[in-house]
Amino acid sequence: DSAERERELIETLTETRRREVHREARQAYYRYYSARQLALLEQELLGIATQFHATVRLRRAEKTVLELEEIKTAVELATQELETQTAGTEVQAAGVEVRRVLGDPAFDPSRIEAVPAVEIGLETSAAYEAMAETRHPLLMAADREVAWIEALTDLARREAIPDLTVSALYGRAAAEGAQGEEETPERDDIVDLGVEIPLPLVNRNQGRIAELEALRRKAVLDREGVRQALIARVRAAVQDLRLRLTRLETYRDQIIPQATKAVEQATSLYKEGKVLNLDVLDAQRVLGNARRQYLLAQRDVASGIAELESLIQE
Repeated sequence: DSAERERELIETLTETRRREVHREARQAYYRYYSARQLALLEQELLGIATQFHATVRLRRAEKTVLELEEIKTAVELATQELETQTAGTEVQAAGVEVRRVLGDPAFDPSRIEAVPAVEIGLETSAAYEAMAETRHPLLMAADREVAWIEALTDLARREAIPDLTVSALYGRAAAEGAQGEEETPERDDIVDLGVEIPLPLVNRNQGRIAELEALRRKAVLDREGVRQALIARVRAAVQDLRLRLTRLETYRDQIIPQATKAVEQATSLYKEGKVLNLDVLDAQRVLGNARRQYLLAQRDVASGIAELESLIQE
């Protein structure tokens, strides 16, 4: 029974690690996907910054803008070039992370085509805590560790009880007969039964039993510590995910639509000759920055969903 409890404990710990690796793999891919999308966006923003700077330099040559504007656009262009280079480096680093988690140095992350999910109907934190308490293998492992130590304790108590040794001997005694007689003398059957009971006068296994009792109490306390840590982790995951979803929804439903509208209006006014192309480029730059923050918000939400699901999945 104690061996079976130990086997169950090992299986549960293996499942715990498998789930953690699965979460790490998902989050690593989400970072790679986001880094790749950001790299494409940074290239687009670099084009806008280059065009913006060229237009300002032209206006400066025509003396229609101040030198300060040319300096500002030059700084913005240099900053955007740096952001573009950094984005390319982050794609490479994210790819290395994916390969590390998967254990395959030759794996190409771009083979994965699935788009990370960013939609989830959040329930109450208490509901997720209840799910984690009944489903998470780490807590199951703590329960099985207690059961294993209890089985070992029961075994130690049984070992303190002496084993009975039963012996049986059978034979025939030689019968005394007269010399010279031809017939065979009869012999008596002998049956000897014995029971050996060792007396545990010194070793009653009390030390081992006391040690296992202490380990059981420690395992019970450790189990409660695991439960509290798991609940705290679930609460933090739910709270972080709510904030990330709020940020995502704000950019998706408010900021990006407004920035897109501003670009459309600026483009329309520019065609009518009412504004300069600088205004159009500036509106496009604002929209590009909003899209950058939205992509980062998508990455954070997808990572948060992976964290929460790793804690409550069956």
